[in-house]
Amino acid sequence: MTPPTLEIVRHRVAIAGRIADALSGRLLAGARVEITGAPAAFLNLVALRAIAAGTAGSLWAAMAERPDRTRTARDGHFHFLDLPAGAYTLTASLPDAGSRYGTATLPLTLVADSLGNVVRAQADMTLPPTAVKGKVSGPASAAVPMAELAVGGSGERTWTDAQGGYLLSAIEAGSRVVLATARGFNTNSQPVTLAQAGAVVTLDWTLTPSP
Repeated sequence: MTPPTLEIVRHRVAIAGRIADALSGRLLAGARVEITGAPAAFLNLVALRAIAAGTAGSLWAAMAERPDRTRTARDGHFHFLDLPAGAYTLTASLPDAGSRYGTATLPLTLVADSLGNVVRAQADMTLPPTAVKGKVSGPASAAVPMAELAVGGSGERTWTDAQGGYLLSAIEAGSRVVLATARGFNTNSQPVTLAQAGAVVTLDWTLTPSP
């Protein structure tokens, strides 16, 4: 009897990319990347996989890795395999971060070469962090370096650079109070409203010298 032959399945990367912080450029691990728009052939495949996985009990919805969903690795990298040619839309988010980041979408089109193989598409994306930024100045608009900016009621803080600039990035959205402290100056505070995830508000300061 002739032994059965093993068929080797070679998967092809169709879409690959990285997810980064839009302000700092820091690569983001654990970001969710979903295919939210796709050709009918792929959508039909996803529907069949959902049935096979068992849609009862929201098992499919809870899966982190699916043909149409993945998570970024430690280096922010992600990829999707074996996709048919056509128009796609990717949506990226960081659900474990609450309202610290907004979402991003990217439309792209996969094309096939002369042999019918889909050409890999690069899909780098950035997520907008919820942030407060600005400048801290003293008398005569002189920059105040190494001033501390802190979000009241949390451990989120940062320090100004040599030009007095600062960035409080990836903080929770909502109504917050920011405190500015610097040696030789009176402490000051300002309220700020970050209306939604990914909002960026500019908040400048003029500190007065302490007695």
